[in-house]
Amino acid sequence: MDNNGAQKIDSILQGFLSDPDVSTKLKKFSLFNHWDEIVGKEIAAKTRPLKIFKGVLHISVANPTWANELNMMSPELIERINVFIGVPEIKKLKFTII
Repeated sequence: MDNNGAQKIDSILQGFLSDPDVSTKLKKFSLFNHWDEIVGKEIAAKTRPLKIFKGVLHISVANPTWANELNMMSPELIERINVFIGVPEIKKLKFTII
């Protein structure tokens, strides 16, 4: 704090980012920017994460064949996603054909 009682922005941000809940949320939503790293380039080329709602990751898929294939791979994909996030936030994947 300076003489006026104001905190420096870096100390405010440090406190904010060190909060485990905030850190987990940032990591969870960063999966949208790191999708190809998480699922691999081949899957990423045919899919796109759309939203996360109540532990369900909604994913757009290029066609029904891919939706079926990825549905069978769901446990593996959920594990990869949760490892990336650092906590078991994603419980289910829901595929939508675009």
